[in-house]
Amino acid sequence: MRLARGALGLVLAAVACVAVARELEVIELRYRLADDIVPILQPLVEPGGVLTGADRLLFVNTSRANFEQIRQAVELIDRRPRQLLVTVGQGTVTFEERMDVSGQARVGAFVCGRLSTVATR
Repeated sequence: MRLARGALGLVLAAVACVAVARELEVIELRYRLADDIVPILQPLVEPGGVLTGADRLLFVNTSRANFEQIRQAVELIDRRPRQLLVTVGQGTVTFEERMDVSGQARVGAFVCGRLSTVATR
């Protein structure tokens, strides 16, 4: 009976150590919202860990090693979004009988689409 109590005590002490090893950590996001990132990170959370967030804050309650994995993933995901520059120009019609309209969309170095039309009177 004493041996069983001793073993039970060791098990309880081990469980208490595991519980103490978990800490609540906060990660502040720079470019993305927590609602966008939590579903991406959720599969990385170890059993018993918790990941939630609000606005630009993530709340992580997990082991130190698992927190480091999550933190590294956040660094890869929380990047400055690419910006799209849209330029609109207005030309003049040199001949009243002919009007040209043309344009193109470009993302980085790639042309996404072109439009060209000619109208005559």
